[in-house]
Amino acid sequence: MDSVLVKHLAFVLTSSKASNDLDGSEMTMTEISLALECLELLYRASSMIVGASFRRMGLTLLGLLNTIVSDEIQRRTKRIKKPTQEEEKKEHHEESHTDEEQHDNSRPNTPPQDQQQGVQLFEVGTPEGDIILKKATRIFGHFARVGEATKPMAYFPGFVQGLVRMVALQPYDNLPWEARLSALWCIANLACNGDNMEMMVQVPGLVSALIEVSHRPLHPGTSLEHTMEVLRARSIASRAILNLSWSPGNKQRMAANTDLLDLLTELVLRRNAPLSKSRTVRDIIATTRRHAVGAIRNIAAASRTSKVALCNYKNGHILDVLTEAALNDPDQSTVDRAFAAINNLANHDTAVQIVSHPALVMALKDVLMSSNSNDNEQGTPKSHASATLLVLERSIRPDMPEYENLKGLLE
Repeated sequence: MDSVLVKHLAFVLTSSKASNDLDGSEMTMTEISLALECLELLYRASSMIVGASFRRMGLTLLGLLNTIVSDEIQRRTKRIKKPTQEEEKKEHHEESHTDEEQHDNSRPNTPPQDQQQGVQLFEVGTPEGDIILKKATRIFGHFARVGEATKPMAYFPGFVQGLVRMVALQPYDNLPWEARLSALWCIANLACNGDNMEMMVQVPGLVSALIEVSHRPLHPGTSLEHTMEVLRARSIASRAILNLSWSPGNKQRMAANTDLLDLLTELVLRRNAPLSKSRTVRDIIATTRRHAVGAIRNIAAASRTSKVALCNYKNGHILDVLTEAALNDPDQSTVDRAFAAINNLANHDTAVQIVSHPALVMALKDVLMSSNSNDNEQGTPKSHASATLLVLERSIRPDMPEYENLKGLLE
């Protein structure tokens, strides 16, 4: 059945190109959307069955879907209304006014210049186009569940770039939110494969798209659907960043990305959101914090120079954020990762910066004095604190002024 649908898709696409149907007739769009709906239903099967289908025709289908999705995105982009020639003439005429008129800023309700000359969208997409984007990205996600498929997918020409384009497409309403989340989810899953990590972090716009989509604001009056989309997008994007940060080759590059560091520290501290009384919302926010702290932990395992730069960044802001998470985060997994990140940052070159944060020293002391039965196991906050203390003890001498802060830990 899957092979029949793929052949039908290929036929429809070829016929459309042959007839120069670049804008997608209603009949063509309907046929494609129906075929994708059927395919997506088939791929809800087990990973074993989906993997068998991918081995048989996955790359062929990826090529078709890449073209279909790219065409639909291009159609939506073309719907941006640009200023007409008459409007351009009018603007030129207005620019030729006297200096007195040009500099008259006293008129009320005058929109900013970027709004006067800004673009304006037509109606967003079509029902068939929305279905195409939602189902195509869901199929990408089904394939990304199969471990053996993740490398050929990531290296398929233009595939990751197409996912990035969907995530970054603005205005955000120009793409169904389900398609954006599916594209993000696919990126995160592809980034689980160690063979993909270094290649993906170098894809133009990928990391910046993850950062940008995570910065979308939320307000108390925001609709439930929009709130959930933004929160889930942050969570999935943070997971993608976490996965990318596992690669040793990515750590230094990511440690030097100040926009990324700002995002991660912001996500670590964000514990509230609209609808935070909902358990689902609280779980999503906690998962996002967990991923963000985990990414900092991984990035902190970079070179010695990167560790120093991270500790010095914004006068120790990262150390302050990790301390706040270690002391006050209600999620134990986030606390564990915060102490692991502190331990990864600790070396002879960063010891002074670490000891210069009294609250951090206090957090280490509190953990070291705890008496939980499993605290001495590897990977626990106490084991990380003990390893950190060992580094500090070897690096901070009694004749150094910072020794006073450390002395309480040693007593």
